[in-house]
Amino acid sequence: MKGSAPAVIAAAFQELKSRAEPRWQELEDTTRSVILVGTATCGRAAGAREVLQALRNEVKKRNLDCPVIEVGCLGHCYAEPLVIIRKPGYPAICYGRVNTVNWSGILFWEMILVTSSFSVPWRKMTSFPVSRIFLEPGTRKS
Repeated sequence: MKGSAPAVIAAAFQELKSRAEPRWQELEDTTRSVILVGTATCGRAAGAREVLQALRNEVKKRNLDCPVIEVGCLGHCYAEPLVIIRKPGYPAICYGRVNTVNWSGILFWEMILVTSSFSVPWRKMTSFPVSRIFLEPGTRKS
């Protein structure tokens, strides 16, 4: 291995970062809704992989133009599995304790992903919103 270990690691990190940044910016600038599913270790232990697959299947079945993306730790381990729904023009909403039974009640596909309405009938939900994320596109801190 040429060079010192820290220098090699730093170079490898910069290479990964330079490949990832354009893809992330594409997500930030999109005009489509995006669904993010936290699938770090705590999410996987709580069933996030099953939720991820159920969401992907439903998006495909309904022929929606909405990527369902597997992401790492979202920081709310107590509330796993976590699903963030980002719709252009609205704050992102992070839902916790999502499972393969209650996810369809959260999404209300026609309201959240297809139409311009973003109201949620809370009484029907069996999971809960963890937070609203108020960063505007392009203001993400590095």
